[in-house]
Parts: sequence; structure tokens; C-alpha cells
Amino acid sequence: MVERENMNDLFNLEGQVALVSGASSGIGVDMAKAYARYGANIVVTGRRKERLDQVAEEIK
Repeated sequence: MVERENMNDLFNLEGQVALVSGASSGIGVDMAKAYARYGANIVVTGRRKERLDQVAEEIK
């Protein structure tokens, strides 16, 4: 089993940029949050601006 601290090393995205389409709902929201949790800078796109603004604020 991989220890939690090693998982962070495996998924270190510091200095990377992730473009997440469909980030206003569902899997897109979860992916944007996951990439951010591992250090990536996130660009979110989607059809519902209000929801995208909310997701962007949550990630900050």
C-alpha cells in the first residue's frame, strides 16, 4: 500500500496548469478541485458563468 505522503509526491502538480472544461458541474467540478489540491493552477470553463465563478472562489 502507498502511504498518503507518497501519494502527494506522485501527484505533485506544482507549477502546472490544468484546463478543466465542464467545470460548472459534476465531474468537472471534482477534477478542478482535485488538480488544485495537488498544486496546479486551474483554468475553468463551462456554460454556467455563475457556477464557474463559485467554483473558482472555492478553489482559491
